[in-house]
Amino acid sequence: MKTRYNLIIFTIAEEERKDIRKRKEKTLQVLMDQKDQFPIFDVDEGKSLRDTAYEKASEILGTQNLYIEQLYTWSDPKYYEEEPQIIITYLVTVNQNLVKKLKDEYQFFRIQLIEQERDLKRKIQEVKLSNEKKQTSYRIFTKNEEWHGNVIYQNEIEDSEQVNLLTATILHTAIKRMRHRIENTKLAFHFLEKEFTLSELQQVYELLLDRKLEKANFRKKIEPMVKKTNRVISEAAYRPAQAYRYNDQYVIYWV
Repeated sequence: MKTRYNLIIFTIAEEERKDIRKRKEKTLQVLMDQKDQFPIFDVDEGKSLRDTAYEKASEILGTQNLYIEQLYTWSDPKYYEEEPQIIITYLVTVNQNLVKKLKDEYQFFRIQLIEQERDLKRKIQEVKLSNEKKQTSYRIFTKNEEWHGNVIYQNEIEDSEQVNLLTATILHTAIKRMRHRIENTKLAFHFLEKEFTLSELQQVYELLLDRKLEKANFRKKIEPMVKKTNRVISEAAYRPAQAYRYNDQYVIYWV
């Protein structure tokens, strides 16, 4: 059985300011190729797969300042398009300002998730992917099932001639992973410059979690993860704000 790996690469982009009195809106975006899939490559058996994935992501984006972790391994026959494969997915996040000009075969797409229905056994979401050149949408059904005493999630999609089931499942799984990992990794900070305001950081968290956060509670929770600098950051129509950096001394030990 052939083994390959692919990359799901996220960035957060700032839209053009429509009102000088408001902050620039941010959108979560994902990189896809001309086939509306995530970049996929053959495994080089002479190298560490993690190092190979990191090098390939750096080559595509033009920067080595990335967050990367293994997301999942896919081997279910329902994902095969031609021949049996094992596909290992790596999750990557990057600051948009560090991304160099992409090759024509790659584009970033804005992600919009609209929840349509939810109960204890099933959730239905409409997913919209769009940029200036192209847009597509589909509905993804996520069902909870029991398998040998474990709860597993099964996905189905409809209303799409462009996005296949594996691509939709990877995107769905990666967003859920990011929502869990922002609590104990640097994942969220790789969307930002090295120095940032707490308002910018809160925007990233709200975008990933897809909900508004209470300012005071957020700042109390995030306090151990950041440290003040001696600089301020100014933005049009707003008073300069204190600049922060990620606190490298912040470590969580897992048992």
